[in-house]
Amino acid sequence: MKGSNGKRLFKEDVYVALPNDDLLAHRDEIDVQELSGRRLITYPRHSRPYLSSMVAQCTAQVEDLVVADIEVLDKSTLLPLVAQGSGIGLVPQWVTEMPVNGVAFVKLSHAPVLQFGVAWRERDASRDSLLDFVQLAREEAKRIDLRFRR
Repeated sequence: MKGSNGKRLFKEDVYVALPNDDLLAHRDEIDVQELSGRRLITYPRHSRPYLSSMVAQCTAQVEDLVVADIEVLDKSTLLPLVAQGSGIGLVPQWVTEMPVNGVAFVKLSHAPVLQFGVAWRERDASRDSLLDFVQLAREEAKRIDLRFRR
């Protein structure tokens, strides 16, 4: 975007949050077509556009996926709903570090990679506090990336 600058910090895979007793829960990876017939808990487009778009993009080719009438604002709300059997959910990889009893996380194969970054206005690029923040964000992103690449 004109007048702005940015830096990609890290990228993550998409995971499926499933109840532990789901037949797919103990697999290493799941193809999106295998989600057919399951109820999908989603994110509202108006308040979670990135997550909503990710879910739509990942599931566009699934013919009989049942979109549950449940939308959640936060992943910490989604996980207990998955555990109680209300549906499944798609989550960024970092969510797999939030252990919830009754929930298994399985990588979604052939899903788009989620990219996270920071953006700023070019006219602010000379401010020391902004440069310090960007540097701190880059260092934290390296730690996050290393944690998931073990």
